[in-house]
Amino acid sequence: MFDSILPEKSVYLVLLSIGILTNIACSEPRKDPAVVQKPLTTRPAAPVQAPDPDTLRVEDDFANAPFLLDSVSFIEVHRLMGKDVQITKKPTRNHFEPDQTDTLITLRKNKSHITLYAVSAEPKCFFKEADIKDPMPIFQYPLKIGQRKAEVKKIFPSLTRETYLPDNIEIVAGEGVDYVYLIFKNDVLQRIEYKPYLD
Repeated sequence: MFDSILPEKSVYLVLLSIGILTNIACSEPRKDPAVVQKPLTTRPAAPVQAPDPDTLRVEDDFANAPFLLDSVSFIEVHRLMGKDVQITKKPTRNHFEPDQTDTLITLRKNKSHITLYAVSAEPKCFFKEADIKDPMPIFQYPLKIGQRKAEVKKIFPSLTRETYLPDNIEIVAGEGVDYVYLIFKNDVLQRIEYKPYLD
């Protein structure tokens, strides 16, 4: 009789022991690692300053007709640039008339040049582009390479209210088809680029 009871009790005791150990293991509180918080500093943050823009865009009719000319023609531009002008001509296909060949005429003097687009079907010239790097008096306004920003600021009414002039100034006329770029370095005007609309 005892032999039949003992195995049942030992199984019961084993199950009871497992239950007690599981209960003890589960009831112990978990220890989370301590979180160390740094005290908040009361030092004020430095004020954030907006960077100066790289390019200032202004509107002025100067971009429509920057040069001191009565008309756009090879003879007038050659006269404007003065002596010692090198002239190169390059044929170019007309965008609208594939059988028509027009001419790009570039007039160079020192480091500067003006390029004209000459239409062969009619005696007409248009400005294609210009890059002026020499102090030639060729503009409608009294603008010359070598002037300081303060001098240039007085020339353009659209610049007089500006407190800061960046090194790049984009001048656009009206609907924004003709552009003149004034490029400065160390406060001195180094370059004037003319990018007219040419369809």
